[in-house]
Amino acid sequence: MVGLLLLCGTAHSATDVFMRAVGFALSGSDDAEPQPIDRANCVFAYKGDVFHLNNVHTDRIKIVGWENKLGDK
Repeated sequence: MVGLLLLCGTAHSATDVFMRAVGFALSGSDDAEPQPIDRANCVFAYKGDVFHLNNVHTDRIKIVGWENKLGDK
């Protein structure tokens, strides 16, 4: 999600790729078609809902350590 937020201001030349990434982030599906409401501020609509992707609540982000217990590398 953070990568998507960073792309909001820089992906204007790759509209199709960027909008596909937004659609996937909002739906988990490759064929989602979000509608840009305010692309400069990363506001998109999808299935009647509005998403403000520039609103990051840093107090809700938690980074935790992870250990692979399966032994795969």
